[in-house]
Amino acid sequence: MKNVYIIGDSISIGYTPEVTRLLAGKANVVHNPDNAMYSAWILRNLKSWLGDTKWDLIHFNCGIWDLHHLKPGYDPLEPSVIALVVEGVRRTTDAQYEANLRGIVEILKSTGAKLIWATITPLPVSEKQSVHTGSEIPYNRIARRVMEANQIPVNDLFTHTLPVLGRIQPPEDCHFNDEGNQYLGKQVASVISSALNL
Repeated sequence: MKNVYIIGDSISIGYTPEVTRLLAGKANVVHNPDNAMYSAWILRNLKSWLGDTKWDLIHFNCGIWDLHHLKPGYDPLEPSVIALVVEGVRRTTDAQYEANLRGIVEILKSTGAKLIWATITPLPVSEKQSVHTGSEIPYNRIARRVMEANQIPVNDLFTHTLPVLGRIQPPEDCHFNDEGNQYLGKQVASVISSALNL
C-alpha cells in the first residue's frame, strides 16, 4: 500500500473522500489536519504535518485563502475570518506567494516523495466572498512557473472544471457540490494512480 498525502484547503477536503474511495486497497490516503488555508500557514505547519511517515506521493495546493482580502490593520499571517472584506487588502502579494511556494516545495522535495501541484479552481462572482473573480488566473501562472522550475507535474483542476462548472459549483460559492467533489476526486485519483503506477 502506498502512502498518499493530500495537503490543501477546503476544496481538497471536499474531494479527498472520493480519492480515498477510489484508491481503497491501493493507497492509504491522508489529508493534512484541518484546512491548510494559505501558503504562509502551510510553511508554518508543514514539517509537523509531514511527521515521520514515509510518503510515496504528496498532492498539494493553496491559493484561495492567499487571495482573500482583509480589513486594513489585520495580520495577514493569522486566519481570522472576521477580517475578510472584499474591498480590503489582499492577504498575500504575488511576490510573497511565489516565495512561499518555493519554500513549501523545498520542504516537500526533502521527503523524497513524488509531488503533484493542483491549480486553484475557478472563483465565482460573489459579494459574499472576499476574493476577486479572475485573480486566481495570475496566481496559477505563478505557481506553474515555480512547479516547472522544480520539475513538479501540475494537476490543472482549474481547466478540468470549466466545462461543467455551472453544474458542479453553486452560485456565489468557491466550493463544489457533491457531484463536483466526486468529479474532482476522480481526476485527482486518476493523476495519483498514474504517477504511482497503481
